[in-house]
Amino acid sequence: MTKNNFKSFIKFINTNSNYGENIISIPQQKKAKNFGIQPVYKNNTIFAINVERYVMPLDTIFPIKIFDEVLKRFSKKNNFTLIRGNALQNRLGSNALPLDSIEGFIAKKFYQKENNQSVDRRVSVIANILVASGICEHGKGCLKLVIKIHD
Repeated sequence: MTKNNFKSFIKFINTNSNYGENIISIPQQKKAKNFGIQPVYKNNTIFAINVERYVMPLDTIFPIKIFDEVLKRFSKKNNFTLIRGNALQNRLGSNALPLDSIEGFIAKKFYQKENNQSVDRRVSVIANILVASGICEHGKGCLKLVIKIHD
């Protein structure tokens, strides 16, 4: 299931960007302005997603492995739902930003953050990209995997 979701995600990126030629417009929640993404290729394989600077002013490159890891985590949950985590004015490991949240595990695994450290907000960008791909949907404080009978 996880491999199929990741393959579907890569297909969405490749198809909608015309293999890197076009920028993909990603809608945001609460009527916020759309943002653009573009795949970064290395050896003819997607290596990362470059996100428009106004959304992520300090760190615009998201390794593709982040999306793979998020999708893998869904299979470990009975309800196929992951807590988003809130990095805004919260520290890693707190009730609002637990280590098993999307924001928490990304901060720890990919950005080497430790408990009680502040974390850059990335979950909104990641969640909006996964929702735009049709693989996930927004929930209240969570992200839900869309279960498809057929691919």
